[in-house]
Amino acid sequence: MKHKNDGIMLIDNINANSTKIVDPSKLGYNKKISDIISKVKKDSVYSISHSQDFDGVAGSAVIIKRFKIKKENLFFINYNANDVESASKYLKGKISNGIVIITDISMNDYLVPKFKKLIKIIKDSKSKIIWLDHHPWSKYATKELSPLFDFGIIGENRLYCAAEIAHIIFSKNPNSSSKNLAARAHVTDFNIKKSYKNEPNISFAINYFNFDRKHFIDNLRTLANEASKNNYNATMIKKAANSYNKEFESNMNNVINSIIVKDLNGHKIAFGFGRSFNSTQICANISNSVKADLIVYLKTDAHTGTLRRNCDSIDCSLIANSLNGGGHEFAAGFPIPKQYNIKSKQGINAMINYFLKNVRNSIN
Repeated sequence: MKHKNDGIMLIDNINANSTKIVDPSKLGYNKKISDIISKVKKDSVYSISHSQDFDGVAGSAVIIKRFKIKKENLFFINYNANDVESASKYLKGKISNGIVIITDISMNDYLVPKFKKLIKIIKDSKSKIIWLDHHPWSKYATKELSPLFDFGIIGENRLYCAAEIAHIIFSKNPNSSSKNLAARAHVTDFNIKKSYKNEPNISFAINYFNFDRKHFIDNLRTLANEASKNNYNATMIKKAANSYNKEFESNMNNVINSIIVKDLNGHKIAFGFGRSFNSTQICANISNSVKADLIVYLKTDAHTGTLRRNCDSIDCSLIANSLNGGGHEFAAGFPIPKQYNIKSKQGINAMINYFLKNVRNSIN
């Protein structure tokens, strides 16, 4: 079943309950929202963003640039129940009469109750919530959550990633210093072939930080702070990117040897297994090794899966949605149920069977 909205939605519940479909190219500076945020004490402005890619980190960096908040007010999550609960614990008892700006967080239907609890904590603290996202949202998620926003932009956006939306909405001057930051996020999020000479790959640094869960949030906070200063050559970024490259090279053969190919509804699906490497990079390597219409990479440490398509008739967002995940039509992700131990041969076979059974009606 198709679950995406027909366009991006703009929700404004501050002065009037207004929800409308808008043309993303018409988005612009919102003085009312910026003024509201500017009047709140800096210690009471919080950012919650996506933990897995530079768009999420850049969204937080734009907020640091624009509203001068401290990095301790940043929090990062992925699309799973544990992370949403962690965000609730982080804010509870801490925020009061503030604003929470959520960027680059897609909405999986099964997470709606968890996010309702998070929003209740925000509202009970007499605080406002702003949600800026560029992923598809189901009608159910939109109906349940959008009335709870004070302001929001959600839905599949083919022009702008989340950091760009934040830059556009919050920047009076479209050529302000956050423009370069947002443009970099666009390059990484839309997988545009462009390199920044003499700079480490910031996406690889983020992936390396994902390996170290103990210091994960603090590392992303520091990274966002450095990005807000356009300091992409920071020592911590270089070290993390170099360490990631070494880890990737030493593990790539194991990933290729793990590939299992299955047929479903006339399509070939390639499954690969390994650590939390960069999703686009690892799926491209698998795609170069086998001919398949869909690449499924299952992360043995993060217990999540990522999808990339090689066939235009496949919609990754629909497949992910059938697995309690979400994303875009060309790339998406999903959680792996706890009962599947994908570090064992038996668990791998069980997980593949679970995948094929649940996505059968989403691949035609």
